[in-house]
Amino acid sequence: MKFFSKRELIILTLLFVLSFVPVVGGAIRILEIAGGPSVAPDNPRISNDPFPALLHLLGAIPFCILGAFQFMPSLRRYAPKWHRLNGRIVAFSGIVAAISGLWMTNYYALSIEIQGDLLYVVRMVLGTAMVLFIVRGVAAIRGRKISQHHASMTRAYAIGQGAATQTLMGLIWIALLREEPTGLMRDIMMTSAWVINLTLAEWIIRKTNNLSVSGSVS
Repeated sequence: MKFFSKRELIILTLLFVLSFVPVVGGAIRILEIAGGPSVAPDNPRISNDPFPALLHLLGAIPFCILGAFQFMPSLRRYAPKWHRLNGRIVAFSGIVAAISGLWMTNYYALSIEIQGDLLYVVRMVLGTAMVLFIVRGVAAIRGRKISQHHASMTRAYAIGQGAATQTLMGLIWIALLREEPTGLMRDIMMTSAWVINLTLAEWIIRKTNNLSVSGSVS
């Protein structure tokens, strides 16, 4: 990793810190499903039907962690073979996470305090969009459409990192109000996390495109 710039290392560190709580929580849940000791709070939905949750976690964790490396220009420049291999893993993991997430959203019995109509619709729309973005991103890179590939995968990653931003916002909420958000307020908070991520993604895409145009002109 000596070829990573200081800026890239800072970005990687921030993404890893952002992902820490959901990734660790997901890893603990995977161990529990596999028969390990119960550490996380009991979740009857997962206990009764663990396979979709297991698939979701096995897809989401590598998508978030390995996906962070795909945005490092130095990796693409100095280790293109690793970038391509890692990209295949990230794309497959992302599709598994998104499809299993759609299944859980649609079929797990969730109370209105945990998931109202707003959050249900947002999850279904964004889960579907994540699959489409990844498929479009893979098709774009095969056609050597680099900017389209970067934009599609950036948007997919922003959606996939929703849980990390939601966790951060939830912790801030609890710290300020001394209670967990429920009902409509929880739906709004969860949705807002995706809005933040996608807004940042669009800013990154626009900035990258502007740099590409400036570079080609010069």
